[in-house]
Amino acid sequence: MKNVTSYAPSFSGRKAVVEKDQRNERGTGCTAYGCTRAGTVSNTAGEDAKFVCWAHDRVNDSNAVQGITAAIHSNASLMDFIDTVSVASWIDLEHGGRQEQFDATLRAKGPETAKLARRVGEDGKLENRSVWISRLRNYAWWVLNGRPEADRRIALK
Repeated sequence: MKNVTSYAPSFSGRKAVVEKDQRNERGTGCTAYGCTRAGTVSNTAGEDAKFVCWAHDRVNDSNAVQGITAAIHSNASLMDFIDTVSVASWIDLEHGGRQEQFDATLRAKGPETAKLARRVGEDGKLENRSVWISRLRNYAWWVLNGRPEADRRIALK
């Protein structure tokens, strides 16, 4: 059964096929070395497609895959948080109180992650959800790559 939902560019620049969470329908997750995240991006389609998580999709050097996987495991709470935010419905975020819970969680983890809370613009509207998720993933990518705290601040701006 094919469950391709759309074609979208991936972070690595390859044409990617974005599919539903494959762990539920096929029993598979990210196919990168030992990764336990959901496999959601593939550069091929069909039954033999191999899916990787958003973090492994950003890896351009095949030698770095094991290091990123280890970093994913050691930063599991950050990765779980981003996955939870990514699948939260618009109604939950805008009207259900989940946004306040997410922002409180980020503030509780310290001053650096507090800057990742969803921003309110000058017009009083919340930051676009996809922009916010991209900001979270960019920050996580810097963390997974072991970038110094000073460098990660760039992702917080």
